[in-house]
Amino acid sequence: MLDLDRRTILASGGSLALSLALGGCEGCREKIANRPTRRNVATMAANDPILEAYRDGIAAMQALGGADPRNWTRQAEIHQNHCPHGNWFFLAWHRAYILSFERIIRELSGYADFALPYWDWRCQRSIPATFWGTNTILSPQFSNPSYPFTRLATQTSQADITVVGPSVIEGHLQETDFELFASGASSTLGGSAFKGPLEAGAHDYIHASFVRGTMRTFMSPLDPIFWLHHNILDYLWFEWNNRGNANTNDPDYVNMSLDNMFVDQAGNPVSYNVGALILAPLLSYQFEPPAGCGRAFVGSVDKAVLEAFLRKGAAIRFKPKREFGVVARALRLDVARGARTRIALPAEAMVAQAEGGGDRLLLRLDRVAAPPDASFYVRVFVDLPDGSPPVPDSPHYAGAFAFFGGGHGKDAKARQGGDHAGHGGDSHGAYNYLVDISRTLDKLRASGRMAKGPPVVTLVSVPNEGEPPGIAVGPVEIAGITPILIDRRAVPQPLK
Repeated sequence: MLDLDRRTILASGGSLALSLALGGCEGCREKIANRPTRRNVATMAANDPILEAYRDGIAAMQALGGADPRNWTRQAEIHQNHCPHGNWFFLAWHRAYILSFERIIRELSGYADFALPYWDWRCQRSIPATFWGTNTILSPQFSNPSYPFTRLATQTSQADITVVGPSVIEGHLQETDFELFASGASSTLGGSAFKGPLEAGAHDYIHASFVRGTMRTFMSPLDPIFWLHHNILDYLWFEWNNRGNANTNDPDYVNMSLDNMFVDQAGNPVSYNVGALILAPLLSYQFEPPAGCGRAFVGSVDKAVLEAFLRKGAAIRFKPKREFGVVARALRLDVARGARTRIALPAEAMVAQAEGGGDRLLLRLDRVAAPPDASFYVRVFVDLPDGSPPVPDSPHYAGAFAFFGGGHGKDAKARQGGDHAGHGGDSHGAYNYLVDISRTLDKLRASGRMAKGPPVVTLVSVPNEGEPPGIAVGPVEIAGITPILIDRRAVPQPLK
């Protein structure tokens, strides 16, 4: 495997791909060809050598003293102190995090070819069976009582298919705008931009509404399932690129340095460059093609073509074509079971979307602040008739979002003090969200189901599985909701 830390990049003259083309970096070609394969945990037996290495590595990390930065809790604190959420560094930062973690597991387990498995919750909607049981380290409580973690999901719990299922994720993979796929632009790791549908939906839902417990918090890496959850997100980013979708080449993005947040296998500080991380699935590891749900997603693009495509990127920046003004201010979303909040949209927004040759209408939800232990997630409907059940197979259903990252322990205090480095939210732990209602509008229009008059959006609270009836931990507060129109971007960048 090839490690894409800063020292490797600098040693190759700043461009690893160019160095390889010129015959440099002796031994790199063989390492790249034989790079480890990240496999689907659903295909692995409990005694698979990879899972055994994972158990051994975690046990060794637990046994390290607190002064060692490879210590299990110290590794989780990296996430608490630095992780960006709610901006476009979200995917790249977690890619670097996993790369460093893999190196530590290889060293401490003695398994040189260890590659982290992924949990494909599109198909395997329960937490994998190998992550339960009293006789394994991958259990709800570590054997070492100093490293406990909790879950509210059970072995039989099933993640909501309307949030993480294959058709929903396929919709995300069909997105062609980098910011709408990877979350919004920022010049800093801690910048407050917006959560795109993949982060606000599947990512946040698995953390805060499905697994819950420790996974609800920024110390979520204490639960070993955290790493497999983020590994499928890393795969989905690679698959999105593999389909001919370009990352931004904005200098704020590609030049961002992740300095001294991580450590290598020896516990030494290591830094990464976001531009170099884009190439990681081609140089440092590869993915076993996902199987199940009727389709394997990995394409067959020539790797040299894909590498050139990824290195080039594209001048992509999300820019609204038109904003229609705030339609709801200081909105309080009730936590009561099945509570509905209705927001009327200006009729001109719907007309502009219909007449714009396929232009898209999105709702921008500004400064969404959820309580620390929100007991529900939210489904979004358009023109849902009175008395109609708010079910996801309704033609009025537009999507869902959950709440990961608001007001958790040390992180909340740091943000209130204004000195927190990561977490793309504002100083009170709030985030901005974008919800695309265009496809739903198109379907309603085509089927003649559009209501007369201005369209109405309905937000419906959906209780997390197993939450006690009537539980309420305070309302979700939304500073404002604004409809925005964006240009149609239906044609992916060509891979030639």
